[in-house]
Amino acid sequence: MAHDDSDQASARAAEIVALTRACEQIRAHERAGDITRAEGAQMLEQAHAQYDMHLRDVMPAVADGEARQRGIQLADLFWHWGSAYRITWDARTGFRAARRDNGAAVSTMTGADLFEEIRVDYTARPVPRTGGILP
Repeated sequence: MAHDDSDQASARAAEIVALTRACEQIRAHERAGDITRAEGAQMLEQAHAQYDMHLRDVMPAVADGEARQRGIQLADLFWHWGSAYRITWDARTGFRAARRDNGAAVSTMTGADLFEEIRVDYTARPVPRTGGILP
């Protein structure tokens, strides 16, 4: 029985790695201008659904259009980075991530750009996933 649990955990970990890679590729295409934000949002939602890690579980309820695209981008950022960064959006500053350990923040106008900024920041200085000054 324990062996089965271990196999399932390993399989799920492999799926998370594959999902993360797929999302990174989608964001890279968006940053390069190969796809629009709307196409990127749709592709992110489909990638999460493919691995049964649906964004609807963390996405605010929004109808359509730009607000839905933003909601998908926010949910995806939260899914990948929410335990290390406080992820927010507002019309004035765009997408924002604040490190939970020291509060240092970065803002960008797109979710794809913010994901890249977080990735670079986290690679240089990993954020502990527990504790910190921000809830």
